[in-house]
Amino acid sequence: MPRDISAALDLIQELLEGSYRLVRQACDGLSEQQAYWQPAPESNSIGWLVWHTMRRRDYYSAVCHGEAHVWTAGGWAERVGRGADDTGYGDTPEQVRAFRPPFEAVLGYAEACQQAALDRVARLTAEILDREYLLDAGRGMQPGWRTLRPMVNDGVNHAGQIGYVRGMLSGRGWQAY
Repeated sequence: MPRDISAALDLIQELLEGSYRLVRQACDGLSEQQAYWQPAPESNSIGWLVWHTMRRRDYYSAVCHGEAHVWTAGGWAERVGRGADDTGYGDTPEQVRAFRPPFEAVLGYAEACQQAALDRVARLTAEILDREYLLDAGRGMQPGWRTLRPMVNDGVNHAGQIGYVRGMLSGRGWQAY
């Protein structure tokens, strides 16, 4: 029996758009130094969090369609200086500290990912969501609908972390209400 998934896809797009708006707002006007500042040696910087969040968004949204990742297809891996398969998942504190590509490249990648993810979500069907996909990081075979949970959950959680670190840098006034 056909399922109407349009309301669920609308909700997913709203969550992706809302978390991305917060990320862009929190990144507005940051210097390179601020973008890669870490509150503690084992904390993530805003720059790393933006890249990782959008890299995972790119990964999960591409898997269900069998599409090339924006990361590799758009040449972002070379511009940012990470491997084609890197997503930041499992990065050590040393790797996070060493991540310092030009922040404008990270933001450019984020914008490209956001547009691709929204397009990919809009094209999801019940059949695609029910199909099984092999996921990275030891997740094994999972139905497509299950790929949406970490994509949305990580986006919302990491957007909150980005906003929190921005607040540590410049106080509450960075956020336009």
